[in-house]
Amino acid sequence: MSRKGRGYRDSQSNVPGYNTRNTRGSVASSEYSQPSPTDTAGHYRTGSQTDQYGNYRRDTAGTPARGSFDVYSDFNNRAPDDFDERARMNLPVKEEEDTLNNASDTLDSAGGTGGILRSNSNQINPESLTKPKQRKRCCCCSRRICVFIVFFILVALGITLFFVWPRIPELQILGAKADGTPNISVDPPYIKMNFSITIEIKNPENWVPIKFNKIEAQVYDLNTIASYDRPIATGMITKYSLPPRQTSTLDFPIEVDYVGKDVNDATIQDFLSACLPSLTGGKATTLNIRVDVKLHPWAISWIIKPEITKQISDLVD
Repeated sequence: MSRKGRGYRDSQSNVPGYNTRNTRGSVASSEYSQPSPTDTAGHYRTGSQTDQYGNYRRDTAGTPARGSFDVYSDFNNRAPDDFDERARMNLPVKEEEDTLNNASDTLDSAGGTGGILRSNSNQINPESLTKPKQRKRCCCCSRRICVFIVFFILVALGITLFFVWPRIPELQILGAKADGTPNISVDPPYIKMNFSITIEIKNPENWVPIKFNKIEAQVYDLNTIASYDRPIATGMITKYSLPPRQTSTLDFPIEVDYVGKDVNDATIQDFLSACLPSLTGGKATTLNIRVDVKLHPWAISWIIKPEITKQISDLVD
């Protein structure tokens, strides 16, 4: 070896912590003192790290001990220690950690899951989570199914009412006939008699039979109704069923029970002329009457009671 080489080695041997090789190839280390806590790396370094460098042992001063060439020169000159706890755990450096924490806070404020990047103590408590609101249910089904069920029920009810709801039939009075001999007196003036009115009933719009609890009729004399606005005769039938979509005939019984003021009462004179013309000395005349019919349908009479009015100006017995 040249003198220059020996001189360089001798000068390096005086450096504290410099390792020299003996004649047998073993590695010898000179004595060195414990470095201060505030060395160039900024961390404590203790002991040798043979496990990480193999035969190249690293001392606390960060200087390799093998050969005259410092193969770890680049690493030893760096201020941070790459083999400290943070580097070994592959954790982000301080700047990256601050960036991740800021992003985590942003996600937390927006309802995200950035809090997972934090420590376990700052993670979301499952008990504090709000359970999602469940849709309200109607009985044992969802609200949508309940709406459909109600809709179909209303449609079915409407169709049923269309067929079973009673329509008012058409009435036409065909004539009248006395049941027996009328009892008419002039002193005292009164009329007692029974007769029946033949009524034609047309029922083309009803699809089912219509049942009536009762049918009431009131008869008025059109000649005296202005001064005597009360019925001179009444009638009623009960438990009557009207067949659907056809025309039927009904003999409706009427009872006359009228008491006049005197023999010259206009109502008594009208009945005498129509029923007993021999007593008045003239020919038979017609009665001018008005018939008011009130219907009481079964099951719905408390809702509706249809009324039908017919005027007859040529009723002859």
